[in-house]
Amino acid sequence: MLTHPFEVPESKKIRLIINTDAKNEADDQYAIVHALLTPRFNLKGIIAAHFGERRTTASMQESYDEIINLLDLMNMNDEVPVFKGTERSIPNENTPTMSEGAELIIREAMLDDRQPLYVIFLGAITDLASAYLACPEIAGRFTAVWICTVTTSLPLLSPDNIRFFLYLGQTCCHYIATTSLPLSRRMTTSLPLSRSL
Repeated sequence: MLTHPFEVPESKKIRLIINTDAKNEADDQYAIVHALLTPRFNLKGIIAAHFGERRTTASMQESYDEIINLLDLMNMNDEVPVFKGTERSIPNENTPTMSEGAELIIREAMLDDRQPLYVIFLGAITDLASAYLACPEIAGRFTAVWICTVTTSLPLLSPDNIRFFLYLGQTCCHYIATTSLPLSRRMTTSLPLSRSL
C-alpha cells in the first residue's frame, strides 16, 4: 500500500478512471505513475485502450500488458484494478462495442457517490462512446477529459482532424462530437498533424 506524507480528506478526493493506449507511446506511462502517486485521486481502475491496427492487430492487449508491466515495476500490481477496453472502434453510431472498460465507466458513473468522477482518455475514446451508447443515462454524471493531439485552430470535425481520428476510430469520434455528452478536450498541440498512431 502506497503511503503519502500527508492525508487528503475524503471530501476533497476525486474518483478517477484512466483509459490509456499505454503501449502506443511512452508518455502514458508517466501519466499513470503521476496518477498513482497523487493522493487526491481515488483511482478506480485503468482501462487498456486500443490504438488502431497500423502496427499490430492486438493493440488493446499490448496496452493491457504494458499497464501490468508498469504496475509490476512499481510493486503496485495489487493497488488498482486493470480492465480490458474494446479491441477496435465501434462499427457504427448505433452499436456499442462493450468491454470491461465500458462497463466500469457505466458502473462508476451510476454510483451515488459524493466524490466526483473523472474519466481521462489518453488515446481512443471508443470505451466512452460504447458506454454512452449502452447507457445514455451516464451523461452529466461524470467529467470526461480527452487528451488528444488535434489542430486546435480548426473545427473538431475538419478534414485534418478527421485524418487523425481515423487512427482512433472515426465513427466513435464523430458520434461523441455530435452528442450532448459533455467532453472536455485537452489539446496538446496546434501544429499540423504529423503524429502516426
